[in-house]
Amino acid sequence: MGPPRGFPRIGLRWAACLLLGFALGGIARHYSGPWIRRLTREARETPEEPLTRPMTEVAGDGPAPRLSIRLHPDPLQGMNLELLTEHFRFSPERAGSRHVPGEGHAGIQVNGNKIARCYGPWFHLRFLPPGTHLVEVTLCANDLTELSLKGVPISDHAIVRVRAGRAIEWIPSPPLVPI
Repeated sequence: MGPPRGFPRIGLRWAACLLLGFALGGIARHYSGPWIRRLTREARETPEEPLTRPMTEVAGDGPAPRLSIRLHPDPLQGMNLELLTEHFRFSPERAGSRHVPGEGHAGIQVNGNKIARCYGPWFHLRFLPPGTHLVEVTLCANDLTELSLKGVPISDHAIVRVRAGRAIEWIPSPPLVPI
């Protein structure tokens, strides 16, 4: 049985292609969002012109906040990230408001991709694929800017080696030299 009379065959093909295109476009948009964002960010971050983030300088606000991270294996899956801070208080109730010296949250990045805001001293990292990963944590002000001291973000990092969903080794960053 062919198409109805007066309905050209090219019309059916065109309609089928159009419907297929809409379906595939929706699937591609749904599944490729993070990949597209990552690719466009990498395209902007050339060595000549790195992507800069707004910073809040802490000099003169009292003692400068300090940050150190530790990774602990989780008995079930992934690992637990411990944030050790000095002269800093996590303040989730003030997120997005004006800067208050010594308050804020932490931004967590894995391999340069921001994965979460952390409003306390512990964070569970899970679903890291096998391989070597850079975990970086940066202290941020209530106004969502990164805290910095003499133009350098207040952050710490560690390298994690993962095999079959479990951390097999983590290498902390070298100790900070007092400024």
